[in-house]
Amino acid sequence: MTQALFDFLEKNNLETIQKATDNGIPIIVQSFSENALKEFATLSDLPRVQLLRTDQYLDIPHISTYAHGVGPDSKYVMYWPDMDKPELFDPTTSSPFVNEMHSNGLQVHPYTLRIDDRKYMSTPAEEIALYATKGCDGVFTEFVSTTLTVWDQMYPTSNRLSNY
Repeated sequence: MTQALFDFLEKNNLETIQKATDNGIPIIVQSFSENALKEFATLSDLPRVQLLRTDQYLDIPHISTYAHGVGPDSKYVMYWPDMDKPELFDPTTSSPFVNEMHSNGLQVHPYTLRIDDRKYMSTPAEEIALYATKGCDGVFTEFVSTTLTVWDQMYPTSNRLSNY
């Protein structure tokens, strides 16, 4: 599967950060599989994000050896360290989880923001802005155009892959 992904990217001239950037298509490879990310690292310099399950033990220093970032469920970003206590949600302060990941050199891209299933705010734009307020570096989303609009307003000079 990893080789097939690389072959597809290579066929479309997108297999490196430089080529993806030159083509205007920022690409981040995400997977729940540590082995797949490690294998992909031998093929390309594209950023790799370790997706996290809420029941997963986090060996953060180890993850930072093969991934550029983590893709947590949104609960990690909002309720860390106790994900079962929504009363800990504070929309105005940065996330301790995000701060810890950043201190270990990892970007944070929570998944998956859905326009029909907002969890924390009343509009898609407010929900996206919340993740930026929490310190996230990006998001996996199903409402791409709204996300790009909000992100570009909050970070007008951002190069989407410049932090990798």
